[in-house]
Amino acid sequence: MNARDAIQDTGIITLSTKNISIDHQNSEIYSSIKEGNYILIEVKDNGCGMDASIKNRIFEPYFTTKEIGKGTGLGLSTVFEIVKQNHGHINVDSHVNIGTAFQIFFPVYQGEVSNNPIEEIKSAPEGNKQKILLVEDEKQILEMLYQYLTKLNYEVIPIENPKEALAIINNDSKEIHLLITDIMMPELRGFYLHEAMIKSKRSIKTLFTTGYIEKIDTLYNINEDDIELIRKPINLHLFAEKIYDLLHN
Repeated sequence: MNARDAIQDTGIITLSTKNISIDHQNSEIYSSIKEGNYILIEVKDNGCGMDASIKNRIFEPYFTTKEIGKGTGLGLSTVFEIVKQNHGHINVDSHVNIGTAFQIFFPVYQGEVSNNPIEEIKSAPEGNKQKILLVEDEKQILEMLYQYLTKLNYEVIPIENPKEALAIINNDSKEIHLLITDIMMPELRGFYLHEAMIKSKRSIKTLFTTGYIEKIDTLYNINEDDIELIRKPINLHLFAEKIYDLLHN
């Protein structure tokens, strides 16, 4: 979508994949990437490009050059975290009025292929109509988690705007058994909702979600081990197990 916007309706977007072997004795182009075999995914356009000041910030959460309502600035930061969690690497080459190229390197799997049949996936533990206040400012993620938790027999209150969640915490008399909230949201941070919940309902636990744990450590001086946390992209089965454990312990 960024490439589409960059070409401003007229231009060329090229998507390509290939196998690539990185050997630093033969090439210094990819000196920052560990030697080995990779799958390279490249998205290239001949659009407006970026200057150095913008290129240096593109992976920051909520940084965007687009108008209000045209994007949250979470797309590239999410890509960066997904690539990093999968032990990959991402390169960006961009020049004003020439274009931009993103290169994503995923390491090739080196293990042996198993001949054993795939083990049957355990069914996710179900709830007992417990009420969950679900706060997530990304609409698609909110809808996905809402549908999933509803199927697991939970009563879910889905909230996209954290200020609305705060009003529910402060004023709503409905019994809430668990707060699930994203940490990094533009208007209110998840920690603020957690603190408000503690003040109004001291026994309620909070499950945080985030794709930016390193930034949480830096911004809030909070260790990942000190809070109940699910990393994004969310593994739904682990998500269900975590919720079940929090509600029963």
